[in-house]
Amino acid sequence: MTSLQRGLMVCLLLAVMPAISQAGSPSVLETPHFSFEFPSQQRKVAKHLADSAEAVRKQHCRLIQPCFEGVIKVQIARSEEQFLDLQPHEAHIDWAAGVAYADLQLIILRVDKDILLTIEETFEHEVSHILLLQAVKRRPPRWFIEGMAIVQARQNLIERFEKVAAASINDNALSLDRIARVFPDSTEGRGLAYAQSGLFVSYLVNEFGEKKMARFVSTLSRSSDFKQAFLDVFGLPLAAAEVEWKATLGNYGWLKSLTDSWIIWGGAALLMLAALGTRLRRRRRSASLAEDDSAEWEYRSRNP
Repeated sequence: MTSLQRGLMVCLLLAVMPAISQAGSPSVLETPHFSFEFPSQQRKVAKHLADSAEAVRKQHCRLIQPCFEGVIKVQIARSEEQFLDLQPHEAHIDWAAGVAYADLQLIILRVDKDILLTIEETFEHEVSHILLLQAVKRRPPRWFIEGMAIVQARQNLIERFEKVAAASINDNALSLDRIARVFPDSTEGRGLAYAQSGLFVSYLVNEFGEKKMARFVSTLSRSSDFKQAFLDVFGLPLAAAEVEWKATLGNYGWLKSLTDSWIIWGGAALLMLAALGTRLRRRRRSASLAEDDSAEWEYRSRNP
């Protein structure tokens, strides 16, 4: 090969490389508080989420103050393989429809056809995680993190209420302290924990009002003592509120008093777990992840 031929080949390679790079790079859509990265074939999905993203944030900020003003990156994965590749190297969450990492201001969503939750519901759920964990001074109990996200995602609460009520009658309901210490590892246990989390937070909002819940989150932004903040804002100990809430599980009357919007919102995470029960049983986790329950969490806070 002559020097002229080599030179021409180099020029051709240089000309082709940008096109190859551009083809492999994600497309981007931006709003004031979100940056969506997605494969070109998922543009319609990304555009749909981007169109409603600011309204979702505004709705969430009604309960979460102070509300994070930075930009949240949202990556959309077209497959389980890409979903795993986009996660931080130490994470391996293959059963979820979405994950959120508060430290990174990052949400990763997947669009697999076998995920039964809508991507809109998953997005709303994960946005709640980011906003809440950015607002608080110290990470609150997991039941509160998940409960807030369930309440803020548009899902139906009635079936979840019935499940927890039945469990309570059979003395199988989990205590909030237990959920806070160790989140159940079985499909059924996780479903019950998610249901109780969402229903208890929904009960608090219904009983005390949105303004008081927003005040509670605002107090958590200044205080690292969750139970003391709960007492200061709601006027009774957390344990007493839990007892009062469980007493309502056999009485469906309070559910009927909920506003239409609260009836619509609820258990996104629980439905996701029910839909992926078979996948959970097939999952193979590494020994290091199996030893540490917190390693499989969908989120991380700045102050563990």
